[in-house]
Parts: sequence; C-alpha cells; structure tokens
Amino acid sequence: MARFRQRREERRVRLLILTGRGGKISFHALKLMKSNYHRFLIANSILFFGIGLFSPFWIIFIKDFGGIEQFGFAMGLMVLAQSATSYTIGRYSDRFGRKFFLIGAGFVMSGVIFAYTLINSIMALYILQVINGVLVAIQQTTEKAILGDLTEKVSRGTDVGRYEAVTSIMVGLAMILGGLVVGDLGIVGACQRPGGTL
Repeated sequence: MARFRQRREERRVRLLILTGRGGKISFHALKLMKSNYHRFLIANSILFFGIGLFSPFWIIFIKDFGGIEQFGFAMGLMVLAQSATSYTIGRYSDRFGRKFFLIGAGFVMSGVIFAYTLINSIMALYILQVINGVLVAIQQTTEKAILGDLTEKVSRGTDVGRYEAVTSIMVGLAMILGGLVVGDLGIVGACQRPGGTL
C-alpha cells in the first residue's frame, strides 16, 4: 500500500513538473527527485567519461581509415542519422519510458565501439556511423527529457548547469587521459578499453 502511494505521488510530481503547474509537493517526493537526479548525474558522468576517452581515437581512426573525403562523409552520415531519428525517439520515449531507451543505447554503444576495431571496408564504416548517429540521438534526447523530469521548475537552470558542468569535466579529463593511453594501447586498444567502460 505504501509503495502504491509512493508511485502515485511520483506520478503527480512528474505531472506538475511537465505541465509547469503549481501545487504542493511533499517533502518525500522532493527528496526522491533529488536522489534520482544525483544517481542520474553519477551514471551519466561515467558514461561521458567512456565517450570522452574514446572520442579522440574515434576521429583519428575514421580519418585514417578512409582519408579526409570519407571522414567528412562518415561524420555527415552520423549527424543526419541523429537528426532523422531524434523526434521519433522522443515520441516513443514518452510512450514507453525513457529508462529503457537510455540503458539499451548504452549497451549497444559499447558493442558498436568494439565493432570499429573489426571492420575492414568503408561501407562497414558508414553503417557503423549511421548506427552511432541513432544511438547518439537516443542518448541525447532521453538524457535531456529525464533531466527535465528530475528537476524542479524553480531550480531547473541550476540543476541543468550543474549537470552540464560535471559531465563536461568528465569528458575533458577523459580526453586528456586518452592522449596518454593511446601511446601504450594503440588505436585498437583505445577503442576496446572505453567500450568496456560503457
């Protein structure tokens, strides 16, 4: 019974946040929101650290794999795939829940990172870039939606600013560390290590 009341309160809080309406929110609900926000911040900081560790080597790998012309085309494919799927992903995350999409994208992304070390044709690179674009769309769209769900209207700017600061620091540190790691592991090892982190 207590669990049912807790879930009902969570739904009420979510509705108030999403509609921007006023209303009294219980102390327990606010505490729960803050707790979920901090868990989300920690989990995504780890995710962004893995992405940041991989990013420099991913760019170098694509550039060296097919030359500068293929590099531009491959990056463009990824951005177009991301743009083409963001809206649909947002709609389906509203219907089926954001957590499923975010966790699923994390697992698939780790496999895609490993797959970069196995490909030997430019067509395989393009396919991975399209898949990567869809995964980035899932991650970014659901991340922002969840962040909106977990923050209060009165402090949303502060909470989003904190989130962006922490995750950006993690990406920056990971990129610096990545420069040190590549000398020891090479491009293949650099792709495999952050794949395990993700």
